[in-house]
Amino acid sequence: MCHVVRARRPLVPPFVFAGNAPRPDPAAAARVRGWAEDALARPAGLVVGVTQLACREEGCPPLETCISLHWDGRPSVAVTIHAAVAELDQDDVVQAVRKAVTAG
Repeated sequence: MCHVVRARRPLVPPFVFAGNAPRPDPAAAARVRGWAEDALARPAGLVVGVTQLACREEGCPPLETCISLHWDGRPSVAVTIHAAVAELDQDDVVQAVRKAVTAG
């Protein structure tokens, strides 16, 4: 359910919503951001971005969530979960974020 992408520079700032995907509820996006921060024990210098995108890949749900993790001096990590922001629960986010961070 999740894809991990490594980047050398920040991917997107927090709460940028892309494409023609409907803008998610700000409270839902804030919850996802908080769950991602909690999953990593809120380390100093962590910046978390939450983006909802329209997925155009065959067999993909119409919306997907991208959580971008940025630290000073470390490569950024992007976590994609194939569900809309409002559909995610804490377990989805925590498992995906932890898996992405330990994968590299």
